[in-house]
Amino acid sequence: MGACESAVIEKLLNDLARSFERNPAADWYAEIQLADRGEEGPWVQVTADAINFHYPAAEPPIEHLKALKIPPLPGMHVESWEPGKFATLQLADGTDLHWLSRFIDGLFTSLDGCGETYTLQTEITQL
Repeated sequence: MGACESAVIEKLLNDLARSFERNPAADWYAEIQLADRGEEGPWVQVTADAINFHYPAAEPPIEHLKALKIPPLPGMHVESWEPGKFATLQLADGTDLHWLSRFIDGLFTSLDGCGETYTLQTEITQL
């Protein structure tokens, strides 16, 4: 996994957590996508309690992610998914942001085949 990409993702997740701390009544989400592919390419969205991501596979997400060596944490479960389109996993309470950043990096490197080096575009948005 790419250390630079994990650091960018972890900083974004920390910024998202601070957004919730500053304005807990608001709904916030972080969006991460490849800089050169826009909405078409791999993407990840993170809210306070879920992670939604580009899911190109046809197999059920939990089993497929385990096979790719990027297993979800115990307690995480599939909220919804559509083969070849997206998967949404419910985050466990108190999910470690460092672990989550490495998981997201694994989605880009292993699930989406971006390799060790890729460039991200990130944004935090209030709904």
